[in-house]
Amino acid sequence: MSYYGVIFPEFWTGTTGRQLRVTGGKDAQLLGLYLATNRHANMLGLYHLLPDDIRHETGMQLRAIARGFDVVAAESFAQFDAATSYVWVRQMARIRLGLKAGESLAPEDKRVVALNRIYHAIEANPFLGEFYDLNRGILRLRGRRESIGLVVGINGHHHMSGLPSPLEAPSKPGTEIRYRDQVQESGVQVRGKDPKR
Repeated sequence: MSYYGVIFPEFWTGTTGRQLRVTGGKDAQLLGLYLATNRHANMLGLYHLLPDDIRHETGMQLRAIARGFDVVAAESFAQFDAATSYVWVRQMARIRLGLKAGESLAPEDKRVVALNRIYHAIEANPFLGEFYDLNRGILRLRGRRESIGLVVGINGHHHMSGLPSPLEAPSKPGTEIRYRDQVQESGVQVRGKDPKR
Protein backbone atom coordinates (compact mmCIF):
# COMPACT_ATOMS: atom_id res chain seq x y z
CA MET A 1 0.00 0.00 0.00
CA SER A 2 1.24 3.47 -0.86
CA TYR A 3 1.00 6.24 1.68
CA TYR A 4 2.05 8.84 -0.86
CA GLY A 5 -1.24 8.97 -2.77
CA VAL A 6 -2.74 11.96 -1.00
CA ILE A 7 -4.17 14.38 -3.52
CA PHE A 8 -5.08 17.97 -2.91
CA PRO A 9 -8.32 19.55 -4.18
CA GLU A 10 -6.18 22.09 -6.02
CA PHE A 11 -5.42 19.38 -8.60
CA TRP A 12 -8.89 19.99 -10.06
CA THR A 13 -8.94 23.77 -9.82
CA GLY A 14 -5.24 24.65 -10.01
CA THR A 15 -3.17 25.35 -13.08
CA THR A 16 -1.76 21.85 -13.58
CA GLY A 17 -4.96 19.81 -13.43
CA ARG A 18 -6.90 22.29 -15.52
CA GLN A 19 -4.13 22.52 -18.13
CA LEU A 20 -3.96 18.73 -18.46
CA ARG A 21 -7.72 18.71 -19.12
CA VAL A 22 -7.57 21.63 -21.59
CA THR A 23 -4.64 20.15 -23.52
CA GLY A 24 -5.51 16.46 -23.44
CA GLY A 25 -9.08 16.10 -22.25
CA LYS A 26 -10.37 13.95 -19.44
CA ASP A 27 -7.98 11.06 -20.21
CA ALA A 28 -4.90 13.24 -19.65
CA GLN A 29 -6.38 14.62 -16.43
CA LEU A 30 -7.29 11.12 -15.22
CA LEU A 31 -3.79 9.86 -16.05
CA GLY A 32 -2.24 12.79 -14.16
CA LEU A 33 -4.39 12.02 -11.12
CA TYR A 34 -3.56 8.31 -11.35
CA LEU A 35 0.19 8.98 -11.57
CA ALA A 36 0.03 11.05 -8.39
CA THR A 37 -2.08 8.59 -6.38
CA ASN A 38 -1.57 4.98 -7.51
CA ARG A 39 -0.40 2.17 -5.24
CA HIS A 40 2.99 1.89 -6.98
CA ALA A 41 4.00 5.50 -6.25
CA ASN A 42 6.73 6.36 -3.78
CA MET A 43 7.59 9.60 -2.01
CA LEU A 44 10.05 10.55 -4.76
CA GLY A 45 7.55 10.31 -7.60
CA LEU A 46 10.08 8.15 -9.49
CA TYR A 47 8.81 4.60 -9.64
CA HIS A 48 8.12 1.48 -11.74
CA LEU A 49 4.69 1.35 -13.38
CA LEU A 50 3.30 -0.94 -16.08
CA PRO A 51 0.86 0.38 -18.70
CA ASP A 52 -1.26 -2.73 -18.05
CA ASP A 53 -1.69 -1.61 -14.43
CA ILE A 54 -2.88 1.79 -15.62
CA ARG A 55 -5.27 0.14 -18.08
CA HIS A 56 -6.61 -2.28 -15.47
CA GLU A 57 -7.05 0.30 -12.70
CA THR A 58 -8.38 3.25 -14.73
CA GLY A 59 -10.21 1.55 -17.60
CA MET A 60 -8.21 3.62 -20.10
CA GLN A 61 -7.17 1.90 -23.33
CA LEU A 62 -3.48 1.82 -24.33
CA ARG A 63 -4.03 4.41 -27.07
CA ALA A 64 -5.58 6.83 -24.56
CA ILE A 65 -2.76 6.11 -22.10
CA ALA A 66 -0.16 6.87 -24.79
CA ARG A 67 -1.90 10.15 -25.69
CA GLY A 68 -2.16 10.99 -21.99
CA PHE A 69 1.58 10.44 -21.51
CA ASP A 70 2.29 12.75 -24.45
CA VAL A 71 0.22 15.47 -22.75
CA VAL A 72 1.64 15.04 -19.22
CA ALA A 73 5.16 15.15 -20.71
CA ALA A 74 4.37 18.26 -22.78
CA GLU A 75 3.04 19.96 -19.64
CA SER A 76 6.19 18.94 -17.67
CA PHE A 77 3.98 17.06 -15.21
CA ALA A 78 5.43 13.57 -15.72
CA GLN A 79 7.49 11.42 -18.06
CA PHE A 80 7.30 7.71 -18.82
CA ASP A 81 10.00 5.40 -20.19
CA ALA A 82 8.55 2.32 -21.88
CA ALA A 83 11.93 0.52 -21.97
CA THR A 84 12.21 0.41 -18.16
CA SER A 85 8.53 1.09 -17.27
CA TYR A 86 9.64 3.93 -14.99
CA VAL A 87 7.57 7.05 -14.52
CA TRP A 88 8.75 10.32 -13.03
CA VAL A 89 6.11 12.69 -11.66
CA ARG A 90 8.38 15.71 -11.67
CA GLN A 91 7.18 17.73 -8.65
CA MET A 92 5.69 14.89 -6.61
CA ALA A 93 8.52 14.71 -4.04
CA ARG A 94 8.28 18.41 -3.21
CA ILE A 95 4.49 18.34 -3.02
CA ARG A 96 4.24 15.12 -0.98
CA LEU A 97 6.82 16.46 1.49
CA GLY A 98 4.87 19.69 1.85
CA LEU A 99 7.69 21.89 0.56
CA LYS A 100 6.84 25.23 -0.97
CA ALA A 101 8.67 26.50 -4.05
CA GLY A 102 12.24 27.39 -3.04
CA GLU A 103 12.00 25.51 0.27
CA SER A 104 14.32 22.59 1.17
CA LEU A 105 14.40 19.88 3.81
CA ALA A 106 16.59 20.67 6.80
CA PRO A 107 19.78 18.54 6.88
CA GLU A 108 18.70 16.93 10.17
CA ASP A 109 15.20 16.03 8.85
CA LYS A 110 14.75 12.27 9.34
CA ARG A 111 13.12 11.99 5.90
CA VAL A 112 16.48 12.79 4.26
CA VAL A 113 17.80 9.31 5.13
CA ALA A 114 14.67 7.62 3.72
CA LEU A 115 14.75 9.71 0.54
CA ASN A 116 18.40 8.85 -0.10
CA ARG A 117 17.74 5.17 0.56
CA ILE A 118 14.87 5.11 -1.94
CA TYR A 119 16.83 7.05 -4.57
CA HIS A 120 19.82 4.71 -4.38
CA ALA A 121 17.61 1.58 -4.44
CA ILE A 122 15.72 2.50 -7.62
CA GLU A 123 16.59 0.38 -10.65
CA ALA A 124 18.59 1.96 -13.47
CA ASN A 125 16.46 4.24 -15.65
CA PRO A 126 16.83 7.34 -17.85
CA PHE A 127 15.57 9.77 -15.18
CA LEU A 128 18.07 9.22 -12.34
CA GLY A 129 20.57 11.96 -13.22
CA GLU A 130 18.02 14.63 -14.07
CA PHE A 131 16.01 13.77 -10.94
CA TYR A 132 19.14 14.29 -8.83
CA ASP A 133 20.02 17.56 -10.58
CA LEU A 134 16.53 18.95 -9.95
CA ASN A 135 16.17 17.72 -6.35
CA ARG A 136 19.63 17.37 -4.78
CA GLY A 137 19.42 20.59 -2.75
CA ILE A 138 15.71 20.35 -1.99
CA LEU A 139 15.82 16.74 -0.76
CA ARG A 140 19.46 16.72 0.45
CA LEU A 141 20.34 13.87 -1.93
CA ARG A 142 23.84 12.42 -1.69
CA GLY A 143 25.66 10.80 -4.60
CA ARG A 144 24.39 11.42 -8.12
CA ARG A 145 23.47 8.33 -10.12
CA GLU A 146 23.84 8.45 -13.87
CA SER A 147 20.84 8.10 -16.14
CA ILE A 148 20.90 4.89 -18.15
CA GLY A 149 19.56 4.69 -21.70
CA LEU A 150 17.22 6.75 -23.80
CA VAL A 151 13.67 7.61 -22.82
CA VAL A 152 11.41 5.42 -24.94
CA GLY A 153 7.87 6.71 -25.31
CA ILE A 154 4.96 4.34 -25.04
CA ASN A 155 4.62 4.53 -28.84
CA GLY A 156 8.22 3.29 -29.21
CA HIS A 157 9.82 6.66 -30.04
CA HIS A 158 13.26 7.19 -28.52
CA HIS A 159 14.52 10.51 -27.16
CA MET A 160 17.00 11.82 -24.66
CA SER A 161 15.50 13.10 -21.45
CA GLY A 162 15.50 16.89 -21.53
CA LEU A 163 16.58 17.06 -25.18
CA PRO A 164 14.57 17.42 -28.38
CA SER A 165 13.28 14.22 -29.93
CA PRO A 166 15.44 12.77 -32.72
CA LEU A 167 12.25 12.66 -34.77
CA GLU A 168 12.53 16.44 -35.09
CA ALA A 169 15.68 16.20 -37.21
CA PRO A 170 16.73 13.76 -39.93
CA SER A 171 18.99 10.98 -38.72
CA LYS A 172 21.55 8.93 -40.59
CA PRO A 173 20.34 5.46 -41.63
CA GLY A 174 21.61 2.73 -39.31
CA THR A 175 22.39 5.10 -36.43
CA GLU A 176 19.79 3.54 -34.14
CA ILE A 177 21.01 0.03 -34.92
CA ARG A 178 24.65 0.97 -34.18
CA TYR A 179 23.58 2.62 -30.91
CA ARG A 180 21.51 -0.42 -29.91
CA ASP A 181 24.47 -2.73 -30.62
CA GLN A 182 26.81 -0.51 -28.56
CA VAL A 183 24.36 -0.42 -25.66
CA GLN A 184 23.84 -4.19 -25.77
CA GLU A 185 27.62 -4.75 -25.75
CA SER A 186 27.80 -2.60 -22.61
CA GLY A 187 25.29 -4.91 -20.91
CA VAL A 188 22.30 -2.55 -20.89
CA GLN A 189 19.17 -4.15 -22.26
CA VAL A 190 17.24 -2.20 -24.88
CA ARG A 191 13.72 -3.29 -25.73
CA GLY A 192 12.08 -2.59 -29.04
CA LYS A 193 8.51 -1.58 -29.72
CA ASP A 194 6.03 -4.19 -28.56
CA PRO A 195 4.23 -5.41 -31.71
CA LYS A 196 1.04 -5.95 -29.68
CA ARG A 197 0.68 -2.22 -28.98
